[in-house]
Amino acid sequence: MKTFIQTLLGMVVLIAVGMLYLNMPVQWRRHKDIQLGNQIIAQIQQFQHTHHRLPENTEAELIPLGFKHNKQGWQPSYIRHSPSEYEIRYQDGYVAPYLRWQSGKQVWELAE
Repeated sequence: MKTFIQTLLGMVVLIAVGMLYLNMPVQWRRHKDIQLGNQIIAQIQQFQHTHHRLPENTEAELIPLGFKHNKQGWQPSYIRHSPSEYEIRYQDGYVAPYLRWQSGKQVWELAE
């Protein structure tokens, strides 16, 4: 009986930890990504202030801003929506949710 209670207690603890992780604010779960993203956003804003335009999606302009290029493309992704609006997106695969920052909203969020 003691082993059954210990097993049940262990399962309850594991489920509770999983639920806490899933309900944790995105700023805590993705702290490193957001920190790097904020540095890149500051670089993009500096670029925009200096050149009076957003950077193009080319290696020559994105690498100096802090973007990394890997097998899946740019990490994080940089998407220009208009001459003045852009999006930074961390995609860990092809399915949502993914972490994104839009220049119009200026807030990190999990998007689906």
